[in-house]
Amino acid sequence: LSMMRAIVYLLCLVMAYLLCYTIENDRVSSDKTKDVIHRQNMSSAKKQQKFSRMTKYVQGISYNRRNQAGSSCRNKELHGRWYRKYKCSSYMDEDRHHHGKKMEKIKEVFWKMKKEEDKAERVLSIYTRLMQGKIINKEEESLKFGVATRTIQRHIADINHFLSGQCNETGEIKEVIHDAKSGGYRLETKVQNQLIPEELLAVCKVLLESRALVKEEMFPIINKLLSACGTEQDRKRIKDYIGNEMLHYVELHHHKKRVKILWELEKAVKEQRYVEICYKKLKNTQLVKRKVKPVGIMFSEFYYYLTAFIEDIDKEKEFQNPDDLFPTIYRVDRLEDIKILDEHFPIPYKERFEEGEFRRRIQFMYGGRLKKIRFKYKGSSLEAVLDRLPTAKVIKEEGGEVLVQAEVFGDGVDRWIRSQGDDIYDMESIVLT
Repeated sequence: LSMMRAIVYLLCLVMAYLLCYTIENDRVSSDKTKDVIHRQNMSSAKKQQKFSRMTKYVQGISYNRRNQAGSSCRNKELHGRWYRKYKCSSYMDEDRHHHGKKMEKIKEVFWKMKKEEDKAERVLSIYTRLMQGKIINKEEESLKFGVATRTIQRHIADINHFLSGQCNETGEIKEVIHDAKSGGYRLETKVQNQLIPEELLAVCKVLLESRALVKEEMFPIINKLLSACGTEQDRKRIKDYIGNEMLHYVELHHHKKRVKILWELEKAVKEQRYVEICYKKLKNTQLVKRKVKPVGIMFSEFYYYLTAFIEDIDKEKEFQNPDDLFPTIYRVDRLEDIKILDEHFPIPYKERFEEGEFRRRIQFMYGGRLKKIRFKYKGSSLEAVLDRLPTAKVIKEEGGEVLVQAEVFGDGVDRWIRSQGDDIYDMESIVLT
């Protein structure tokens, strides 16, 4: 009985051991299976992540080229490029090198633009504070913007260059100067509302040489200009320079005051008002009355001229050229009577009379047609010819002869050419209107 109990006990122990062994093996096998599955999943996820990165990389490089293809071709190209990049390291390195060059160029352009923007910001910041009356210190600005002091000095020079160009428009002289007391730069403004002696002398010379006005009108103008000069010493010096010319000033033979009349005529031009004039003709001193549309006031060789279109006139009877589209020219000193009317006349802006353009073509204040002339010149001063005819152009130079072409208005040019003697010859004329 005891032996039987011992055998049963041993069998139970063996069965328990076998059961525990089987359970442990199953657990280990299960853990290994899970580990394998986990590694497989991780590998698949890494491959998918890498595939995604490579796809995005390919899309970033070849977007423009893929965008030109169809959708099906685009997918095939994408798959093929990814396969080559994933499998062929040499192809990947080559494309990366090309992409790197493009990125370097983009970075270079970006930094250049960024540099220009930084410069504009620095200059505007300094200019704004200078206009506010603040002191600019080079060292402080250098630390603030992280640049060299020489860069700040160049910015100040650029601001000075800009301010010097504004002087002609505003009449104010502005300059950035160094203030030793404050140890920095500040903006100094000077209002220049007076002529400097050099400018005043030039204006007086032109006025006296023109002989356009009688002494009673010319001399007061010059004296008023002299009173605008800066110092008494400069005024005395200019009077000494022009004193002899004023002493021997010769008036024109008509001896008429014209300043107020010029003002009234110019007002009529700007307000587009009709004017009734009584004009003395040059040849037979006959007086004629005209109702005209004034369009401009001009000056040429001692005289002022009124340019105007005649109203209510028989062009076939009165004009040599009935088809003349240009205004008639009247010498202001020959206007015996002037009456500004309240009646206005319209002129569209595109059809307005341009005095400057007309002045380029009419140099001698004679009526006639617009024409193109061509002549040969062999004199010593070609410059004088080109200055006399603003529209003149040199066509050809050969053997000391110059072929000149110009557009002129009227017949006055014929008289001028005859006055040049043998220096001008072989003239040809073509009527344009």
